Amino acid sequence: MPKMKDVLKSYKELQDETEKSNANKEKNRPKETGSFSSLETLREALLKNIKTKKTPPTEEESPQPAKPETQSPIPPKEIKASPEKEEKVEKTQFSAPQTFEKPPPTQKETKKREEEIIVFNGLNFYLDLHRKIGQILSDARNNFQINVTSILKVIPAMIDSIRTGEELFILAIQRKRYATWLASHMVNVAVISVKLGLGLKLSDTELHKLALSGFLHDIGMLKIPNRIIFKHGKLTEDEFEIVKRHPEYGLQYVSHLKDTMPYLINAIYQEHERYDGSGYPKGLRGDEISLFARIIGLADTFEALVHGRAYRDGFITQKAIQTIIQYRGKSFDPKVLKAMLNTISIFPVGSYVQLNTGEIAKVVSVNKQRPVRPIVEVVKDSNGNVINPPYRIDLEKEPLTYIVKQIS
Repeated sequence: MPKMKDVLKSYKELQDETEKSNANKEKNRPKETGSFSSLETLREALLKNIKTKKTPPTEEESPQPAKPETQSPIPPKEIKASPEKEEKVEKTQFSAPQTFEKPPPTQKETKKREEEIIVFNGLNFYLDLHRKIGQILSDARNNFQINVTSILKVIPAMIDSIRTGEELFILAIQRKRYATWLASHMVNVAVISVKLGLGLKLSDTELHKLALSGFLHDIGMLKIPNRIIFKHGKLTEDEFEIVKRHPEYGLQYVSHLKDTMPYLINAIYQEHERYDGSGYPKGLRGDEISLFARIIGLADTFEALVHGRAYRDGFITQKAIQTIIQYRGKSFDPKVLKAMLNTISIFPVGSYVQLNTGEIAKVVSVNKQRPVRPIVEVVKDSNGNVINPPYRIDLEKEPLTYIVKQIS
């Protein structure tokens, strides 16, 4: 039987061999890669983190700077940054990378941009008028009672636009359609009628009534067959008799408004009457015709001449006015005709003309005393090359330079 001393010695040797074996295994173990090189290092890091901060940081908390081991017994005075500085710091941290600002626009560039905005807004408003009238025509075509509320709401803005600028009028006389023939025609006649009404110095209330009458003056044309409206060539007597019924058809569409808007009834029914009694449907003459009908009758004729019809091309403004005076002067109220000559320039501001030099110019100002000799801005030379910057010519002061034709 072995002695206790020998047993303890054997146990001690076995323990030493086990520790030595474990040490060799640990030595030969491949090192771990990553943030920590061993479990022991990880354990030490965790213990250190727990020691410095008992609760681990959450994702929402931002890293805090390490505190110094010793602090002054007197807490430092809290210094608050001014709002301006705080705002500046915030912008520096979160705004996009700094870019170089463009130099401020020149006076010429600013003016050009303002003109573009005016034209753009004018076109949007003009197209909106087309949409509203198109909806009214659609309701009438489908036998729904027409509602004029939508168009009444925009009439004040329309009058102000025509009173203060030329953009709507220029759009109304351009040889371009933005909708169906009838919707476009009715919008254009309304714009031209208000232009004439301003020349006659009508009150705002009268201008509102005139505008609505202009918008609806030809609504009865919905019942006229397209084969007649768009016929190439002269109408037969029978076809013309069918066309002459459209004022009566128009009354049917607005009959529910006869008590509240009697002026509208008269304008729709009488706008084809003529001052010398040559019109239809009743052959009225002079002051027997309502003032609105006399104004709209002239505006309707002018619009038809400018835009043309299926059987002929449209005329430029100058030729349209000359045609009215030469062939149809007696058909219209002299006061209304005079208002047209005073308010509608032969060469409207914004229109383009060709000079006898071959150059292309834009009309920038109208000479009311001599409407055929406005102030123009030459934009292209005789070879069609763009002139930059353009230059101005007062045609009244340059007798050897004159307009040979209107382009648009």
